[in-house]
Amino acid sequence: MAELKNYADFNTVTFQGRIASSKIVTGPKGDFLAVTVMSNLTSDKTASITFASRGSLMTAFDKGLLPVGRIVTVIGRIQDISDVYLDKKSGQTLLRKYPQIDLGFECMIPAGGLGPLPKSAQTKRVVGAVVTAPVDETPSYEEELLDDQPNQDAVEAIAESLDKAVASGDAKTAELLAKPEVTQAF
Repeated sequence: MAELKNYADFNTVTFQGRIASSKIVTGPKGDFLAVTVMSNLTSDKTASITFASRGSLMTAFDKGLLPVGRIVTVIGRIQDISDVYLDKKSGQTLLRKYPQIDLGFECMIPAGGLGPLPKSAQTKRVVGAVVTAPVDETPSYEEELLDDQPNQDAVEAIAESLDKAVASGDAKTAELLAKPEVTQAF
């Protein structure tokens, strides 16, 4: 009989829950963000979802967008599932309080995946606070009129070109000053 080899199915899972822990950790390949999200699988069963990131989630953490208690949606591939852990002090294998699902580094928070902030992390709005903003001075009416006036040099240049046209005979003064004749067609 031939042995069959199993390959990963690359299934993707989505979890929603509250951030229980988020911190920057130094590992053998440098700093990364380690996050634990507590997600209610059913009304009486909870799991801890752990994942890590070196990219945009670290930037979000630095900006204070991932505080403890914030609701988030996480999408990723399951790397490991564990119900037990090794207690380093006693050397015993102990049962976890909540099963742990590890998504590793292959996870993300999609657009719209950041839910509301907990009340402790929200900024307080002060009603009746004085707000100061820079205000431009209103220009005076005389300044606007002066800005709208044509350039005196341009006016003199036009008058000079008209005088030359009349003097050369290209145009007659009466033609320049004449009003157009309006004819009515019925």
